[in-house]
Amino acid sequence: MRVMFTCQCCGELKPNTKHHVYPVRHYGKFQNTSFFMCCRECHSELETYIPMAKMPRKFYPAICLLFKTFLCPLARKNSTYKLFE
Repeated sequence: MRVMFTCQCCGELKPNTKHHVYPVRHYGKFQNTSFFMCCRECHSELETYIPMAKMPRKFYPAICLLFKTFLCPLARKNSTYKLFE
């Protein structure tokens, strides 16, 4: 059984996965220590915003912050802006 944690993106209590800020496909797994925990659904949604081609290094933290601030389910639910209607 997987341990349940609060997702850092949607705020729900679910089994979590590790999202590496810098994609493992470009930066490897072992020296890639920048990550956060999120549920499988948020992880899959976040991955849709990350291009397959390697981007400049500063792109990745920016897209993660953008996702957690504006694009993830919790941000959309708490938003006072009507961007998602």
